[in-house]
Amino acid sequence: MIRVAGARHPIVGGLLIFLIAVMSASAIGASVGLLQSPVPLAAVLVAIGGAAMMIRPEVATIVFAFALYVNAPDISVAFHAVPFAIAAGFVLLLAIPIVSFWRREKALLTRTPALLPMLAFTAAAILSSLLAVTLEPAVDWLATFAGEGVILYLLVTSAIRSGETLDRVIWAILFAGAVMAGLSVIQEVTQSYGQNFGGFAQITSRGIVVSESAIGEIRQPRLSGPIGEQNRYAQILLVLLPLAVYQFRRHGRSWMGGAALAAGAAILAGMTLTYSRGALIGLVVIAGMMLLLGYARGKQLVLIGVLIGAGAVTAGPVLVDRIVSLAAVEDAFSAEGGTSDGSLRFRATVNLAAWNVFLDHPVLGVGPGLFETTYSTRYANETGLNTFASGAQAPAHNLYLAIAAELGIVGLVAIAAAVGITLVRLIQLRRWWVSRDRLRSDLATAFALSLLAYLVTGVFLHLAYMRYFWFLLALANAAIWVLSRDQRALLDAGPAMTPTHRSGTLTTRAEG
Repeated sequence: MIRVAGARHPIVGGLLIFLIAVMSASAIGASVGLLQSPVPLAAVLVAIGGAAMMIRPEVATIVFAFALYVNAPDISVAFHAVPFAIAAGFVLLLAIPIVSFWRREKALLTRTPALLPMLAFTAAAILSSLLAVTLEPAVDWLATFAGEGVILYLLVTSAIRSGETLDRVIWAILFAGAVMAGLSVIQEVTQSYGQNFGGFAQITSRGIVVSESAIGEIRQPRLSGPIGEQNRYAQILLVLLPLAVYQFRRHGRSWMGGAALAAGAAILAGMTLTYSRGALIGLVVIAGMMLLLGYARGKQLVLIGVLIGAGAVTAGPVLVDRIVSLAAVEDAFSAEGGTSDGSLRFRATVNLAAWNVFLDHPVLGVGPGLFETTYSTRYANETGLNTFASGAQAPAHNLYLAIAAELGIVGLVAIAAAVGITLVRLIQLRRWWVSRDRLRSDLATAFALSLLAYLVTGVFLHLAYMRYFWFLLALANAAIWVLSRDQRALLDAGPAMTPTHRSGTLTTRAEG
């Protein structure tokens, strides 16, 4: 655990995370403003980080987690002309800690609960591709899945071998969320919607109509961070909130507890600026689950209140209008459309189209990537809800319907098994540790809630930007591995030993 002399009050931690986030955002902004690119700043950081990795291999895992979460590899290609091969090779940073571990333990890859179902999902995707009417979209999907799914999962679960590393990775992605959300807040407060901070604070939609005048519509921009898509940006911020609560529960009134509180508030503020209705529903669900599980009570209720208050203050009346619009969701499935907005009607159309594709191809689907490119227009027009132009392409906007349409019941069962086994094991570990070590129990709870948040928002989003899903699943399985190892160690130690919590590792002490 990091300790700073004289810095034990939560306000100190909150100010610290705020200052560091502002300094990081300012450094990116200054680099863009003075040099028209954050690449020179990145080069300096890479040089410093490279030296640190050679001394301490764990640094590579932490740097990778942060860079992945702020979408640095994609940003470097799309905005700064970095060759794709270099950006794709960034995942090989994880080879540093894996090789270091192999030298000590003579073991490379870690076996985790979701591994076999994931391999079954891979087999289903390959078989479905071979039966597809056209191979090119399927091959593109498989290539993406190989790098952002299978390889990423294997490397992440094998690079995190200790509670300390897992804890530091959690802090890294919380800080990543706070930094990119901080950029969004700066963008909103200063009304600098034309400044994308080197690609880390994008705006890619026309926004929401808030009023109309003689000169035209007045729109509220929807911020999309480094992702470039506001709903997906909201999703990857939302899944961090249970981890922020975990760190707050763990550190309490210390400065690190304050840092977790500040990070969570910043993350929720950034999330609300996307005006994502799906993320808001996910927030309500996980907040309810926190209360139901006893994960948020007393001081933790204060945290949730602060987070929700920060979101309400940031979003203002536009968010309320978005919530009210959900009342018209039933109208979206009627031929007339009723009072539903265009977005709800569009989603209803593509969801029904994906369902009909699944009914026509129930076993292995039509092939990965093919619903959007080949089947969406024809099946959408057959619904009678909407009319798509010839050649238009639309994703299913639903994780479950998209997989069902493209990979059939076989693919759907495989991915459900990967997530389901992970959740079941997390719940088992939560129950086992709850009377022995509350913080370990909280860790299992946090990852279960993060996965739940992703699954709820998956009702509104398909499996694009799949690296975030597989990365979250890998972290959850790494947590299972660490907690299971500690469980075995405690059982082997016998009833005379009790666990103590120190920096995420298992230590034991004799009773009496």
